[in-house]
Amino acid sequence: MKPLNSFLKILCSIPVILIALYFSRFLGIVLVLFRLYVYRKKYLINLPVSMIMVGALLLIPSLLNNFVKIDIINKIVTNEYYIKAIGLGRFLIIFGIICFILYYIFSTAINNASTKLKEYINKEEEKSYQIEKENNLIMKEKQEKAKNTHFIKCPSCGADNTIVGDIGTCKYCRKTITYENKNI
Repeated sequence: MKPLNSFLKILCSIPVILIALYFSRFLGIVLVLFRLYVYRKKYLINLPVSMIMVGALLLIPSLLNNFVKIDIINKIVTNEYYIKAIGLGRFLIIFGIICFILYYIFSTAINNASTKLKEYINKEEEKSYQIEKENNLIMKEKQEKAKNTHFIKCPSCGADNTIVGDIGTCKYCRKTITYENKNI
């Protein structure tokens, strides 16, 4: 697995992408997208910056030839490979700016989405905590009530009653009934 990982990193490296863009723009763009997949969050900003810098470096001789007439620069500018490189330089600058803008938009959107998601999760956890707290309080009240609940037969009418505490009222005849603890 290690050699494959190294091969993927080499394939996604900036020099390989620049060479691929020189020969085939489609292949270069595919490698840029593949680099985004491989590296995900780290080193993403390096690619647009490198593209803009390399594109500017490729255009420097052409710009110098417009202002200063030197034989060496004129020979470089009239070379057929350099003419193709000028097109690549323009493309790299434009593509680098577009990648930089897209990187900024996506990173901002992802940061906003993750912030909203964290806020939502925190709200849900707070709601869950409040509900659990209320349920625990209700359960404790019910447990206390169950501890103090007694079953008594009414001495007046003979009906079975459930009272909380030591004194209660019969459900049927409304007479006061008391619980006498026989364990004392």
